[in-house]
Amino acid sequence: MFNVAEEWRKIDRIMRVASRPRLRDFERMATVTAGGIVVMGVLGVLISYVLSIR
Repeated sequence: MFNVAEEWRKIDRIMRVASRPRLRDFERMATVTAGGIVVMGVLGVLISYVLSIR
């Protein structure tokens, strides 16, 4: 059974322990994420192109 009080305690603990990322860390995460999006987009275009040739 789902215990709401227990889940709330877990969430509360995580929120107290967690901290905001520094600007440098945030920029690194954003760069990696953007790179992944670009790579997935390029792969999608290439796959679409290869499949449309047939």
